[in-house]
Amino acid sequence: MTLPEILETLARPTQQSLPAALHAAVERREEITPELLRVLRAWADASPDAPPDESHFLPLCTAMLLASFREKAAFEPMVRILAMPDDVPNMLFGDALPGVMDRILASVYDGQAALLESLVENPRLDEFVRATAMDAFGVLAHSRQIPRETVVEYLRALFSGRLERDYSCVWNSVVAMVAELPAPELLEHARAAVLEGITDYQAVDLDQVEEMLRSPNLSRAMTRGLIEDAYSELDQFINHGSDPMELDPEDPPAHPHPHADNDPLMPAAPRPKGFHPVAGPPSPGRNDPCPCGSGKKYKKCCG
Repeated sequence: MTLPEILETLARPTQQSLPAALHAAVERREEITPELLRVLRAWADASPDAPPDESHFLPLCTAMLLASFREKAAFEPMVRILAMPDDVPNMLFGDALPGVMDRILASVYDGQAALLESLVENPRLDEFVRATAMDAFGVLAHSRQIPRETVVEYLRALFSGRLERDYSCVWNSVVAMVAELPAPELLEHARAAVLEGITDYQAVDLDQVEEMLRSPNLSRAMTRGLIEDAYSELDQFINHGSDPMELDPEDPPAHPHPHADNDPLMPAAPRPKGFHPVAGPPSPGRNDPCPCGSGKKYKKCCG
C-alpha cells in the first residue's frame, strides 16, 4: 500500500481493511510518521470557527499510531487540539476522548507538564477534556514518566485553590487520583471535595476511594498503561460496536472523498455505511438535553 492509500483506508476503515492498513503503517513507520504529524498539525492549526468533519476515523487512527510509536512531536499539537473551544475535540475523537485519550497523551508525552496543567485548569474547556488531562497525570505517574511526588504536590495545589471549586467532572478525576496513585496523605482533601458537592456522587464513591487506599492493588490506574498496539485499541471502537461496519472493502464509498484527486492525506473522508463505534442502545445526541432532567447537555451528565 502507498502512503496515501494507507491514510485513505484509515480515514474510511472496514473490519477487513483496518488490520492491513495499520500493519502497513507500522511496517513503514519512518515514512508515515511525518505524514501523520502533518495531518495532526493541520487539525491543530485549523480555525475553531471552521470545525472539522466529524464523519471520518482518521483522527483517532492518527492519534493511536503516533501513541504506539511514542512520537513525542505529537504531544504539543494534540494538546492544542484538545484546547480548542466548543466541540472540536469531541468531533475529532468522539467517545475515545474520555476513554483512552489520557493514555494517548501519556504515550506521546514530551515532558511539558505545564501544557497538561493548562488543560486541567482552563474553565472554558469541555469538562471531559479537563478530566482527561487530569487522568493523564495518573498514567504518567504509573509509567514513571513523572514522579508520584510531583503529581501529589500538583493535586495538593489543586485542592488548595489552584482549581476553581465548582461542580465539574474534572473534580471526579482529581479525587479519583488520590486513590489511584495512591496518595493517602490527601484523603482529607478528597473527603472535603466530595462533601462539598463538587464531585458527582455517582462517579466518585468516597468509601471506594478509602478502600483503594487501603488496598493499592485495586487501583484501576494500574491497568491503564501506555498505548502499545494501535490495532487492539482501535478494535474496541470498530468491531465491538452495536452495529459492525458493513461496507465491503471492494464497495465504492457512499460519497466520494472530496480530496481524492488532490490531497488524500487531509481528513475529510465520510464514515462507512453502518459504522456505529459506540456500543449500546441509541441515546440522545451528545449536545442534546440530558433525559434525566438535570438541565445539562447529555455528554456532560449521564452521557
